[in-house]
Amino acid sequence: MEDVVQALQVHISLSVLDGTDALYVERLAPDEFVVNITEVAGRLPAHACSAGLMLTAFGPTEQQELMLRRRLDKLTENTITDPHELRSLFARIRQQGYAAMEGIIVPESSGISVPVYGRGGEVIAALTVIRHRGEEDLNVIVPQLRFASRATSRRLGVVLDSHRVRRLMG
Repeated sequence: MEDVVQALQVHISLSVLDGTDALYVERLAPDEFVVNITEVAGRLPAHACSAGLMLTAFGPTEQQELMLRRRLDKLTENTITDPHELRSLFARIRQQGYAAMEGIIVPESSGISVPVYGRGGEVIAALTVIRHRGEEDLNVIVPQLRFASRATSRRLGVVLDSHRVRRLMG
């Protein structure tokens, strides 16, 4: 995470899904010029942040259905609350291997999240970068996040061969 902050001068966080919230377990930032409302041990509604959407998309069907059955608050004009739109979004996130969401909880910020994998290949956490809306260079950010994700998974004792990395991470 520190390497990503230094290389890209971005906010980065590590989160897990806890019920219907993304729970932030770590957060690093070079400065405070981007609006980032996350804090360590803080929570955000899963439907309104890239980490929560990514974790739900890669999670069990029951977790997705829990989100889709709830009444979801529209926090900005870009917050997706329609179950049909969310189902499509989950499929797109799984297909591309990351979530990039503009202004869904803070209008002027975007979140880009990638999965961190556990020993069984399941998604156990999300690494997220926060950028000013309109400054999301996915061709740079996503590969850096994926590299950090693989390193994090290895630190957790996960061994991913190159074939499995391609299959799991797009």
